[in-house]
Amino acid sequence: DTTAPAVNGVENGKTYCTTQKVTAGDKNFDTVTVNGVKQQGVEFLLDGNTDKTYTITATDKAGNSTTVIVTMKPIATLASSIDNITQSNVKSSDTDTIKTVKDAVAAIDTVNATDAEKQALKAITDKCDALKKKIADTKAEIAAVTDGVGGYDNATVKSSDKDAIDALAARIDALLAGDNLTDTERASLTEIGKTVGDMLNKLSDIKKEVADVTEGFGAYDKKTVKSSDETDIEALIARIDALCATQNLTESERAALAELKETANGLLEKIAEVKAEIKATADGVEGYD
Repeated sequence: DTTAPAVNGVENGKTYCTTQKVTAGDKNFDTVTVNGVKQQGVEFLLDGNTDKTYTITATDKAGNSTTVIVTMKPIATLASSIDNITQSNVKSSDTDTIKTVKDAVAAIDTVNATDAEKQALKAITDKCDALKKKIADTKAEIAAVTDGVGGYDNATVKSSDKDAIDALAARIDALLAGDNLTDTERASLTEIGKTVGDMLNKLSDIKKEVADVTEGFGAYDKKTVKSSDETDIEALIARIDALCATQNLTESERAALAELKETANGLLEKIAEVKAEIKATADGVEGYD
């Protein structure tokens, strides 16, 4: 007999993470040992999910032997590359790493795995799925705020848009405050945030100008308006015209300013009437000596 015994179930030099069933066989089989410990029978299990090297030696009665050496690793080592990745800091740049881990878990032989080992593998898969979902959610949120901001323009933004723009600004701030963005994504969102800031500043400027002009006319009345007020009133009318020349007013704001301008023109008419009356009186007085 010159044929060495067979050792089936595991491959020499291979690394495993779960429990493996080994079968030793030979027509003149004698013994099989694992790390020097004789096994009962020709079939036995190698405990998985542990950091250990197994040396299996099968010998037949003719003295022929076969030695197979395998390495067993803890299941957790499959996920070592994502140990420090959490839903709080996972980024789209981690996608390939997560896929590699999930694929490695899927490739594990679970035929003889214990329930505990299967649960440990499932925990890794679940983590990978949760991380992938977070990446997808972050990507969707970036796209949503980018598209949302793209729906507005500094030249046409109106006070009626403010609530929606404030909400977009808050969502951008939330993304930037987190740790789920790549450097490229962060730079892009920062620029979008500046655009939003410019639009909010524009709305603030328009609101202040409307308020200032409205308040300015509040100081005048037809009963008390004087010719010395004419220049200031004309300046206020010019500011109204400048506001109305933009596309940043709502219909109600535009209507209110149009009404204000009508009032202003009434004040100028009153000044003109008083001037005319003064001139007529002066001309009348000059007719006498």
